[in-house]
Amino acid sequence: MKAMRPAQAASREVEGKWLAVSGTEIAVLAATYGWPSRDAALADVEGEGLPEGDVTRRAANACRAYLESGEPIPEQPLDLSRFPAFTSAVLRAVAAIPRGEVRTYGEIAVIAGSPGAARAVGQVMAHNPLAPIVPCHRVVGAKGLVGFGGGTDGLPRKRAMLEREGAVLPFGDPAAGS
Repeated sequence: MKAMRPAQAASREVEGKWLAVSGTEIAVLAATYGWPSRDAALADVEGEGLPEGDVTRRAANACRAYLESGEPIPEQPLDLSRFPAFTSAVLRAVAAIPRGEVRTYGEIAVIAGSPGAARAVGQVMAHNPLAPIVPCHRVVGAKGLVGFGGGTDGLPRKRAMLEREGAVLPFGDPAAGS
């Protein structure tokens, strides 16, 4: 199956950083956040020069509301056809994690049909092509809060996002010194 190409894109500035979403007329293909410029964010989702459409407008506005105030992102139509089966399974499993809950990398591996593939789940999350729509911050290590991109503020930002959602971690958080 040939992967869909973006036909529309939208970008929004949130707290001095840019988010962008690209998609077709029926589904989101990619989302990103944390870029220093609109152009960089759009380039990351292959959305340069594309018009804003209904799908990308709704998704970008939902992402902005989540990032600004913690408002839940409503379910978005996602096109995962360009990804290998394992990656698609991981993205679907993570997208299904309810707000305020977390899953470990190992639990996601089991849900995705590949027990023992926790590190591979970590690789998918490290390159999450649909953040924050697919909430990679809700995936944690079995023994502590690990793995979150975004430079030096990565883990503190992950912790803040989880706290804002009211998540209870299944372990003492060594990153927080507890």
